[in-house]
Amino acid sequence: MTMSPKRHTNRGPSEFENASLVDELCNWARSLPWVIEWPAEPGESRCLTVACAPLGCRRVWLVVCPSGGVGDDPDLQVVLPRRIGHRGVAVGWGVLITELDEDRMLVGVAVPTTSAELQALEALLKVAYEAAFAPSESDTR
Repeated sequence: MTMSPKRHTNRGPSEFENASLVDELCNWARSLPWVIEWPAEPGESRCLTVACAPLGCRRVWLVVCPSGGVGDDPDLQVVLPRRIGHRGVAVGWGVLITELDEDRMLVGVAVPTTSAELQALEALLKVAYEAAFAPSESDTR
């Protein structure tokens, strides 16, 4: 479940190209079970959703904003469990976009520029993907 780590492991910061890395990220995300990408026009945000009918689950878990997004918006927005999202905002690797419910928040993260950042993003996205399957408090009311 990794995004070709061997392709990036030995690269330096100047060797990462945001556009191709984001395309690779989306390809990797779409390869996960039950992930669909909503159709988007060029220049629009790309929304990746977990749509698992057997579990009755349909949730956005990753939004990829166009390169050079609007204003100061981050390039990647990830739906995270609240405790992880708050921790990321507190230590500076995440920017709070919005609180979705009691359990989830949308957090902006930067596109990685080093192999260490790519590995950290891969781990974070795995957490976000798995969390998309968990029912939230508002689902059980």
